[in-house]
Amino acid sequence: MGPISSIGDILRILLRRMWVITLILVVGIPGVLLYALSQPRVYEATAVVQIEAAQVVERLTSQTGGGAAGSTLNPNSELELIEQQLMSRDHIMSVLDEFGIFSGIPSITERVALVRQSVQIIELIDPEQAWRPDVQPSGLVITVRLSDPDIAAAIANRFLARVLEEAQERTSGRTARTLEFLEAEEARLIAEIEELEFAYSEFRQANSAALPAAIASQRTQLSRLEESRINIEEQIIELESESGRLLAEARLRQQELLNQRLQLVNDAIAEIEAVLLAAPEVERQTHVFDRQLEQLQGELSVITERRAQAAMNQLLETRNQAERFEVLETAIPTEFPVS
Repeated sequence: MGPISSIGDILRILLRRMWVITLILVVGIPGVLLYALSQPRVYEATAVVQIEAAQVVERLTSQTGGGAAGSTLNPNSELELIEQQLMSRDHIMSVLDEFGIFSGIPSITERVALVRQSVQIIELIDPEQAWRPDVQPSGLVITVRLSDPDIAAAIANRFLARVLEEAQERTSGRTARTLEFLEAEEARLIAEIEELEFAYSEFRQANSAALPAAIASQRTQLSRLEESRINIEEQIIELESESGRLLAEARLRQQELLNQRLQLVNDAIAEIEAVLLAAPEVERQTHVFDRQLEQLQGELSVITERRAQAAMNQLLETRNQAERFEVLETAIPTEFPVS
């Protein structure tokens, strides 16, 4: 075929291909139209949930670091838990029973899979903040695609209501359970501290002479008793050397008194030596009590701080100052299909 130089050439080309053009117009276009009309219509319904950030932010940090028992979950983790609950088999089965969709399919597994394919939950995140791991979504978009626009809108609103219920239940329930747990832990630690302090007090009372603070006075007293023993022994020796000058009865009486004094001094010395011998063990037990008390006091301080944080979170919830899920748009039946 030569070059096209005029309109006549174009008309001659069209005339030569007229049978092909006619075949396409007569067969192709009606066939495509029939195929398009035979496809099921799909209607899309959308509901939007707005996530309002906490109006008051209160953070009570702990010196020990780490996650607190009463700390709130990451917003993304919280939303993921809600989405998992919404897409669970039990919830989808309740939707199937309530709306009767896909009733012509006998397989329950296939019906559940079709509902999961029809429902889509998308988090609204600022693109400029998407790189942050702790970014908080500003909302949720719930999209349902079905062949019936009314049922699609009803299911979208059903998921919307369930999101609000799950968010409210998780927020209030978690705070209440956390506060209850921390109060119980605080009471347990206080009881353990009181019990340990009572045992420590009895131990100190029973071993008061061997306590580290009393060792210095015990050594001073031991030194004085040893001096007294030497003095008494010297008196006994002197009495024996003067036995010829005294009457036998007087000498025996004085010797008996000196021996009694010596025995008392020896008993006191032996008692103090026993106390000094037990002093290292008493000191070790004292350090053990001190460490246990210090550990319990530290745990109590952390629990008290976290209990105060949980109480603050509960107060913020009661005053609607905490994070809230609110309905921004409810789903309505669409007039035109999207397929």
